[in-house]
Amino acid sequence: MGLLHTAVLVLGACETLVAAAVVEKRQAATTKYCPGSTSVCFSEFQTPTSNIVYRIAIPDVSSAPFDILLQVVAPVPTTGWAGLAWGGSMTKNPLTVGWASGSSGVISSRWATSVNPGLHPRRPHMLTR
Repeated sequence: MGLLHTAVLVLGACETLVAAAVVEKRQAATTKYCPGSTSVCFSEFQTPTSNIVYRIAIPDVSSAPFDILLQVVAPVPTTGWAGLAWGGSMTKNPLTVGWASGSSGVISSRWATSVNPGLHPRRPHMLTR
């Protein structure tokens, strides 16, 4: 085994350990949330920097497809929008995005092929506040 091959193996093992540590830390930060008005319980995660709370309830089913319950609680004055990447990263995974619009909210499903695709010249863009 050459030096380069060994270095790649070591880097791969380190990346796996870091990913496992991140997942373990996130699982440790996940709590159970059961609102009193319903019998549904959610798995809850609060982001430490933006105070956005993500709550997900997955039904006990034996096969797909199935519905899930997603609740995102975000501070409107400081958060322009909040989103969830269902595959763990933003690119090439289903995204659920939401933002405030007046006294209600807007929910949208998205798909990103790159982190910064740029503006499409023929598509209008609107800034929402």
